Amino acid sequence: MVELVLVVAIMGILASVATMSYSRYINKARMNDAVSEIHEIERSILIYKELSGELPPSLATIGMDRLRDKWGNPYEYLRIQDAKNKGKVRRDRFNNPLNTDYDLYSKGPDGRTQMELNAHFARDDIVRANNGEYVGIASEY
Repeated sequence: MVELVLVVAIMGILASVATMSYSRYINKARMNDAVSEIHEIERSILIYKELSGELPPSLATIGMDRLRDKWGNPYEYLRIQDAKNKGKVRRDRFNNPLNTDYDLYSKGPDGRTQMELNAHFARDDIVRANNGEYVGIASEY
């Protein structure tokens, strides 16, 4: 009887470890998908800019407004030149703007964000920074 209880306990521990590992794997795959989709949006923006000579005013202009990240949130886009008081521009931990051309990001798994990357709700965002040189998790930037 003791052996049976011990085996069941070990199986429970292994199952919980496997579940946590699988959950991390799924979340990492979703984040990688968001990074790929941001690169896809960047390419569409670049094509639009080459054809028209300016950045698109919105994602709807390039037909990407209905694209959702893997958590069901729309991608956020802001032309820096359109930001009236620059208050909506994303900022790094030193309070410097992430980009000089446009901001493009996903709000990440929690669906919430803040403009400064070191703020609590922005840490899991998938961001474009340094004018596209970096695309990834905000907490790793």
